[in-house]
Order: sequence, then C-alpha cells, then structure tokens
Amino acid sequence: MNLQQVLENGLFALGHVLRFPVMVLLWVCVVAALFMAGSCMVDFVASERHGKSPEVVITNTRDPGKPEMTSMDKFLGPSFARAT
Repeated sequence: MNLQQVLENGLFALGHVLRFPVMVLLWVCVVAALFMAGSCMVDFVASERHGKSPEVVITNTRDPGKPEMTSMDKFLGPSFARAT
C-alpha cells in the first residue's frame, strides 16, 4: 500500500465522518437566517401598525475627531439645500 492510497482512504473516511456535523451546521445556519428574517419582518410590521417609520442613523465622520451617530435627514439636509 503506498502513501497515495493511504491518503485517499483517510480522506474518504474523514468525509464520511464529517458529513453529519457539516449538515447539522448547515441547518443551524439556515434556521438562524430564517429567525433573523422573521425578527426583521415582525419589527417592520410593528412599526407599520404604529404608523411610524424606523429611524435610520449613519455614522457621521465629517469631523474625524468627533464621530457621531446622526439621523439620515440631518446628515443629508445640507447636501439637499446646496443642490437646490
């Protein structure tokens, strides 16, 4: 038996041993993705029922020494004012 046959047999066995844990991990990831999508949908429906839209914030780094979270309207307001 040469080295190539030993390696092929070992990789074949390893593939069979790891098949179940890899499939379990795959399904855990699928369930987690579905859970996150469902959570986002629930938040969206809840905000629609109350008639308010979610506030979108961005990181304002115009002054690198003082980064802050700013609402989208406040951040883009000066840009729209200059464009008109």
